[in-house]
Amino acid sequence: MVQCHLCQAWFHYPCINEKEADIVGIWSCQVCRSLGRTVSGITDKLSSLESTIRLLQENNTHLSRLVTDQVKTADELRQENGALRVQGQNLLDELAATTNQADISTRLDNIADQLAGSTISHRGRKYPLSPPR
Repeated sequence: MVQCHLCQAWFHYPCINEKEADIVGIWSCQVCRSLGRTVSGITDKLSSLESTIRLLQENNTHLSRLVTDQVKTADELRQENGALRVQGQNLLDELAATTNQADISTRLDNIADQLAGSTISHRGRKYPLSPPR
């Protein structure tokens, strides 16, 4: 019989398809040998996952900075947009005032044209109306 040096279990040579002469020194049973490969595989996977996590953390930091920059830019654009809206409203108000002045001037010209052929009586005399131009 032979004893596994890892799990300390005993095995018959015929049960493990081995000959006593072939086993010299330390011997591991099939379960412990596959466990070693499994542990090695798990260790490799763990290292790979740790590398992936580090990369994701670096990407997350980079993306976080980008988002912060974008939020800052958006805030600046919002402020600029507000200022431009005020300027635009001021220009519209100015234009409206100018349009009203032009409308008033046009109306006054129309009234003056209508009155051009008219006369006004004062103390029995008729005076022609001619608006100043």
